[in-house]
Amino acid sequence: MTSLAEIINQARQALSKPDVSLPEPENKSEFGPLVVFLNELIEENRVLSAGNKQSSTYIRDKVNQLLQVMGTDSIQPEELDNKHLIDLDPIGIVTQSFKQILSHQRQTNEKLELTMKEIRAIFDSLGGGVMVLDIHGKILQCNQKFVDLFGGAQEDTIGKSCREVICHRDIPLAQCPHHLMLKNKDTTVLENWNVYGKYMNVVASPIKNEQGEVTNSVVLYNDITELKNIEKKLAAEENRLRVTLQSLTEGIITTDIDGSVLMLNKVAEQLTGWTLEEAEGKNICDVFWVVDEANRSECFNVTIATLEKGNIAINKNDNLILVGKNGEEHWLEANAAAIRDDSGTVFGVVTAFRDITEQRRMEHEVQKSRKIESLGILAGGIAHDFNNILTSIVGNISLAKLINTSENLADLLSETEKACQRAKGLTFQLLTFAKGGTPVRKVITINHL
Repeated sequence: MTSLAEIINQARQALSKPDVSLPEPENKSEFGPLVVFLNELIEENRVLSAGNKQSSTYIRDKVNQLLQVMGTDSIQPEELDNKHLIDLDPIGIVTQSFKQILSHQRQTNEKLELTMKEIRAIFDSLGGGVMVLDIHGKILQCNQKFVDLFGGAQEDTIGKSCREVICHRDIPLAQCPHHLMLKNKDTTVLENWNVYGKYMNVVASPIKNEQGEVTNSVVLYNDITELKNIEKKLAAEENRLRVTLQSLTEGIITTDIDGSVLMLNKVAEQLTGWTLEEAEGKNICDVFWVVDEANRSECFNVTIATLEKGNIAINKNDNLILVGKNGEEHWLEANAAAIRDDSGTVFGVVTAFRDITEQRRMEHEVQKSRKIESLGILAGGIAHDFNNILTSIVGNISLAKLINTSENLADLLSETEKACQRAKGLTFQLLTFAKGGTPVRKVITINHL
């Protein structure tokens, strides 16, 4: 006999299985109506469950779509089952999601607008003229500096061809920065680009899509006309300075702060034996080997380190000797001074020197002449005194010969007189040396000459 407990248990099992119904009980008269009623309830439950499942799936799919739009991961069944999903407010979820989307979009638009303003401010504050072109060369955007460079108004410039605004179709297409960029498909740089008397450095950069195709370009024009004019003036000034330095009679050598040679003029090349090409970049002591007369082993190193503290120049005019590349020596007068910029910072040294070798030789000759002159004065004084003594001796000998009758004594006196005459001749030579008097002359034979 089937009991009530068994029928209830069978009903529970049938709920969890599809297409399963309760069997008719053995005591049909007692539990038959109950089994029929339970089978109807089981079938209705299955119909309702199927409807709920379809609704839950629909709601879950729509919610997940919204979450994906918002950039959020989808809801997984283990995170939220169908029962709890039905218990939630799907309309509320959709409404709240749309509110979040709109809020997020508003914040994004505000950030985008701020970013665009920042980009525009940067765009307008650039030191060069900037324009944005499409692939056909039509101007999409440009800054005020670009308009200032090429004339016109900003609103009139946008929409025109760049060749209309810049080249006026006079410049060949092969020289167009935008055309060259399209040809290279990469950033193109043109230096000293000359357009109607203006010199510019131009940078044309491509804008590419995800497929790597060039869709637009950004072209930057930096006007360097003033810089080129300054360079020309500096070149002319440098040429004048070079001519001036080469015309000086003094040797000039300039070095940087570390003592490396930067420049030397023709006089310096002649005295040192080094050409500018050979000397450039070498240490000053390799080229300008200047020593003291007393110490030939130590170079007079003309660098910042040798300049006196607090003094901008060094003068060392005594006993300086320049030993040239070929070993030739020259006496020098030298002067070294620091080179400073407008702020007073030292960035190099200039050394000026003059060859005084001939002057030193002349001074030596003058000293010799003075010594000879002093010797001549001494010789003249001695000659005069000696001549006076000889005159007295010769006079006494003459008197002795007059009063002497001895022939032997007369011979001796004659020999003595001859010796005095020879001494007188020597005295005459001393006077000639001392005062430049009449030269001593005598008759000789020239056969041996």
